[in-house]
Amino acid sequence: MRIDASVSPAALRAGMLADLGARHIDNRFHYVGERSAAMWQALADSHSPALAEDGLAAYERAARAALALLPDGPVHVIGMACGDGAKERRLLGALASAGRTDITATAMDVSVPLVSAAAAAMGAVPGVGTTDAVAVDITAVRDLSPLVASGTPGTRLVTVFGIISTLGPDVLVPATSLLRPGDVLMASANLLPDRPGAREAIMAQYDNPPTRA
Repeated sequence: MRIDASVSPAALRAGMLADLGARHIDNRFHYVGERSAAMWQALADSHSPALAEDGLAAYERAARAALALLPDGPVHVIGMACGDGAKERRLLGALASAGRTDITATAMDVSVPLVSAAAAAMGAVPGVGTTDAVAVDITAVRDLSPLVASGTPGTRLVTVFGIISTLGPDVLVPATSLLRPGDVLMASANLLPDRPGAREAIMAQYDNPPTRA
């Protein structure tokens, strides 16, 4: 695992003190520690829309679209801010099911516990070879390319799943630092459906008994 200075104890402490002074807690502090990461994982397992039927179908369609863009040969999936890597695991499974035999993966997240678990889970997908874990705060590091093993072969498939609505569109800047000519970027945005009860359903993902505990 590579651990960037942006997630060092000193950097996290400075960030927490700054947030307390501003009376605002950044999202990263919800899951950087072992206990908070476990609580986040339980909440995601219970309330993540990506695990619902509609969410699963959407990511399956996205995986098929990505496959159509990839040339033959090795593929290197890089999951930015991947959390537990659940979405990336499904993407890797789709690549393997499509007959790709030379697949590598890099998990990238601000949480050391989550990114470690994500890399292990991504590496357990049948057909996936080498996996790597990078702990980094992507809001603090604009150029992520030095953190990714340069010798890893294949077209890069960089994912930015479920974080644009939280971190804003500027998160795409570090994502593009990983792209070379011919590489592919996959991004998802959590939008508000135009149907009755949609807002209440989304709020329930955040305002529920576990988050109030």
